[in-house]
Amino acid sequence: MTAPIPLAPRLTAARRVALASLVAAAIAAPAAACQLLAGIEPVDQVPASTTGSTADSGSTDAAHDAPAQADAAPDAPAFDPCGASTAFPESPPASAFPGNIDITTVMRRAFLGSSAVPDAVAPLVCRASSFDLDGVYTCKGPKDVGSPAGSPCAAYKPSTQNTCDLAEGRDNATTALLVASVEQVGHEPSWLDGRIEKGELGMMFQIASYNGEPDDDHVSVTVLLLFGPERDADGGVDGGEDAAPPSWQPSDRWAVNGASCKDPATCKVPTFTGTGYVRDQWLYASLDDLGLPIMVEYVRLVVPAKGARLTAHLAPPGDAGGWAMDHARLAGRVQTTAMAEQFGSIEVNGKPLCEQPLALPMIRDAVCRYADLPLDALDAPDAATICSALSFSLGFFTVPGRRGRVIDPGPPSTACAGAAIATCY
Repeated sequence: MTAPIPLAPRLTAARRVALASLVAAAIAAPAAACQLLAGIEPVDQVPASTTGSTADSGSTDAAHDAPAQADAAPDAPAFDPCGASTAFPESPPASAFPGNIDITTVMRRAFLGSSAVPDAVAPLVCRASSFDLDGVYTCKGPKDVGSPAGSPCAAYKPSTQNTCDLAEGRDNATTALLVASVEQVGHEPSWLDGRIEKGELGMMFQIASYNGEPDDDHVSVTVLLLFGPERDADGGVDGGEDAAPPSWQPSDRWAVNGASCKDPATCKVPTFTGTGYVRDQWLYASLDDLGLPIMVEYVRLVVPAKGARLTAHLAPPGDAGGWAMDHARLAGRVQTTAMAEQFGSIEVNGKPLCEQPLALPMIRDAVCRYADLPLDALDAPDAATICSALSFSLGFFTVPGRRGRVIDPGPPSTACAGAAIATCY
């Protein structure tokens, strides 16, 4: 099992009590499950345009036609990069020369659970941020369009299933779980987005060996997790709850979380790497492994994820001062065990929840209830096998930034490893 990664949580005694009540409540009320899942990401529920359909994806989402900047629109390729399908278009022909452009860009805004995407940034994101990861439409209604009706695996407890798909069969169960978690301790769903806005749940994307042209048959992609912007001359990152948000300037330096590196003290060898290509100015990349930063109350966690897919429009340098990404989406699968280990690593009354016998079945119920996929994307649909993973998807855009110092978070905790707290059965 994957051991949880500690990220210096900031949690008062009162907040620890609130987290204990969160677990006791098993995250969310089952009766409102599909209603909650349908409501947490309304950008996926926006009525689709009838002018953006493509044969490749079957999507009617024309959001990729929105401008990458306030006054400039990315060229719309034949393939719909904002569609539900996980299929990528074909790679372009081999480049005549290797690229030598390296891009470093930082997540500026992301939308996990906001009630609405602000008008000012709506042209920079896909109207629907998630993918149909399994090729079937769970809880499909008679008037719904998308993949065939069905489930890729069996629900943990069918009477309490929280895994109905979004429009067009799109999957995003992790968002439902996280939104239910923060709501349980008294926050609005947009609280999650606010943590990203303040730089507390940041991610850096490095694209290497790009030729700068609309088509490039091979680029390298690295994802680094961030502690936040360096706020002072000493490279300090923890400005406290009342700290001002980052300035979001290209010159900003961002402290790297060493947990996203094989050598956490220096990060000369990043862990989360992959390859991809650029076609019609859109990036398509795959990463076998990824660390998904999440926050429950003010406890920072990193959940190991598998089979990540990244798509984004690459915006050339302009007023922003460097390359950026808009209409970006990142999706994949989180094993139930990995998610439960992270929740279980939260300390309440000085002891991890996974070591508190009464909490163990509650954590398992909370996480397994949202499981909606098999962990292996190659597994054929099997209605007899209980789901072992949660889908995740994130819509966002980025701005130029600079890599700063590396902060070693220390060795990962093993308190919950092997606890079998999320063996869904």
